[in-house]
Amino acid sequence: MNERQDSQQNWGIGVMNRLTAGLVFVLGSAAVLTVGCESDSDGSPPPPPTVEVSAPSTQRVTDYFQYTGFLEAVEQVDIRARVPGFLESVDFAESSAVEAGQVLFTIEKEPYEVAVGQARAELARAESALSLAEANRARTQQAFDADAANELELIADEAAVKQAEAEVLAAEQLLAGAELDLSYTDVSTPLSGRVDRNYVDVGNLVGGETATLLARVVVLDPVRVSFDVSESIALKYLSAGEDGSVNGDSPTVEVGLADEDGFPHAGLIDFVDSVVDQSTGTLLVRAVLPNPTGKLYPGLFARIRVPWDVRDNAVVIHEEAVGTGLDGKYVLVVDETDTVSRRSVELGERQDGGLIVVLDGLTAEDTYIVRGLQKARPGSKVSVEPFDDGKASEPSGEAEQEPEAPDRSAQTQDDAGGDS
Repeated sequence: MNERQDSQQNWGIGVMNRLTAGLVFVLGSAAVLTVGCESDSDGSPPPPPTVEVSAPSTQRVTDYFQYTGFLEAVEQVDIRARVPGFLESVDFAESSAVEAGQVLFTIEKEPYEVAVGQARAELARAESALSLAEANRARTQQAFDADAANELELIADEAAVKQAEAEVLAAEQLLAGAELDLSYTDVSTPLSGRVDRNYVDVGNLVGGETATLLARVVVLDPVRVSFDVSESIALKYLSAGEDGSVNGDSPTVEVGLADEDGFPHAGLIDFVDSVVDQSTGTLLVRAVLPNPTGKLYPGLFARIRVPWDVRDNAVVIHEEAVGTGLDGKYVLVVDETDTVSRRSVELGERQDGGLIVVLDGLTAEDTYIVRGLQKARPGSKVSVEPFDDGKASEPSGEAEQEPEAPDRSAQTQDDAGGDS
């Protein structure tokens, strides 16, 4: 019985000790928070954040209309078999450069060489018949002059000569046709360019009822880019009387591929359709681009911009100063009292050096924040310093890291230690 009372008494003492320790901890924390609050209330306010500012610059810029389109070959030709026969040889390497007149395929020649021989024999027979007819006419003419032949015989010999001449002419044309067919057995390209591949292998019969496609040759330098201009933009050009150039010294068309920055390729418009497509309301335009490196392959997607107007004293700012909100693009402006305000802007073309044109919302007399946008708030004051273009730009914000999961094994050990 005494042991039981002693156990209950010890348990009560342990509970009281734990409660006392918890109360001491709570009171100590409250004291710390009270001291901290008193120190904050007594201290001076934090200094305003420092931001880098700049004034908009003005420069001469070109306005563009931008389009999308595709590259096309200026010239390409399908190489086809023009006479029937078995394909004897392929005389080129696939995807190689070829010159105009180069033989690409050879079709069996024997049947056509036989046809040429027969045509030559027929021509020789016709020429012999013509010689005989001319001799008979000469003899009849002499007899007629000596009153030894009548006029009817002379007329018959004259007709025989003309008939023989016609047969010679027919034989000559037959020989020309046979020689032409023989020349078609050497299949050559009329263009200089790049040949893709042979569509028919050696040993196959080609040129039967249809002219068999054997290969295709494409001219890669220059290339053409085609794009559609909307009716509204076409009307602007027509009303302004533009001829596709700006002040006579700017490239008519600038082109960039999907993996390229900007528009590094320049060309000239060589075709504008004479009819607006009523189904799409667009006008087809084509331009020719030099392609000495062969990078511009027909069929590639292209970005195109066409100069429209040149503006002097256009307002230009650093693009990194532009923010995006629910109502569009904006910049933060600092006034004479270093107070921040938000200014909505309308942007134009990007320029070299990380600059962008501001069409509306800023003037050259304003001061805008380039770096430190995250630290500035509209209506608050900031400490300004000139923008240093040589410094690396600030990150827009670091991604939040997920909190690490607690070490449950250590926590379990602590709990076990506490219970013990």
